Amino acid sequence: MTTEKDLTEEQIDTHIAEKQAAKKKRGRPKNENYLPWGEAREFMRGEMIPSRGKFFEWWSRNKPKAIPRFPYRVYKEWVSWNDFLGTDNKFNEKVGRSWRQLDEASMWVHKLKLGSQAQWMDWCKEVGNLPVDIPARPDLVYDKWRSWKHWLGSKTVEAVEAKQQAQRHAVYYIVHESDVPINVFTYGTDNGGLSALKERWERE
Repeated sequence: MTTEKDLTEEQIDTHIAEKQAAKKKRGRPKNENYLPWGEAREFMRGEMIPSRGKFFEWWSRNKPKAIPRFPYRVYKEWVSWNDFLGTDNKFNEKVGRSWRQLDEASMWVHKLKLGSQAQWMDWCKEVGNLPVDIPARPDLVYDKWRSWKHWLGSKTVEAVEAKQQAQRHAVYYIVHESDVPINVFTYGTDNGGLSALKERWERE
């Protein structure tokens, strides 16, 4: 029988390295394509999926190779859906949560003036930011979901800003007044924009 005394220093180092490697593999599922438990849980919490049901919808839509469809069958460290998703959903969607209507919720979100889904996700991660009746993942919650542009109001904000800029641009005008000869015109520029010019002529 071989004992540690009979092993060379190199063999002992190899033995220790193998033990350390075995420890690192704890939490890694049988399928090597899947993320280890800790990494998988951290990733899913970052996705901010509100429930088990929405997780399956998300998985079917994205089919991620690194996350198993049935994580509770794969990971020995599995605790619960709330632990995996980072939620506090007491009934795990057995009782539905009451969300604000889509249009009403999106109008509230427009006030934040966020420009992208990434900005929205980062904003939602700040504790206390998100009202309880507005979902962090509206694309998974609302059956009549339209788009992130509609949710964030990006297009609306851009249109309003463009209109405001246009109103501030200088306007070149040529006007023929009714009480002067037909070949006499008044021309000039107005830096207040079209709306300011209109107000000016209405006053005069």
